[in-house]
Amino acid sequence: LYTGSFGSLGLITEVTFKVMPAPPHLGVCRVVSPSAEVLESLLAGVMDSDLQPVSLDVEYQADVRGWSLVAEFRSVPEAVDWQAEHLSTLAGKLGMRCERLAEPEAAAVLVGRVERPLAHPFLA
Repeated sequence: LYTGSFGSLGLITEVTFKVMPAPPHLGVCRVVSPSAEVLESLLAGVMDSDLQPVSLDVEYQADVRGWSLVAEFRSVPEAVDWQAEHLSTLAGKLGMRCERLAEPEAAAVLVGRVERPLAHPFLA
């Protein structure tokens, strides 16, 4: 049962959902920068590009005293490879290096970002 914008009353009698299968391939890339401003420029470049990351995670890395961007891509293998290469190109133009994580490390990074406590230089 639902109401319309002009007070009309309706009844939903049939609903169809489209279920998509999980993407077959996972790719995780990490870019580390000593400055948040440079990483912000990379994020702007990612948003203006054809990249379609599933997630972007930015955090301060106390052990390297810098900021890291973790980008997760999920799609067919060719699309994931292209996106990882394109992110590497964008990072290279700003003087940063993009590291593609292997499956075990990628899984640990993705799980760890949920379990990891907040680490920020001003909160440490």
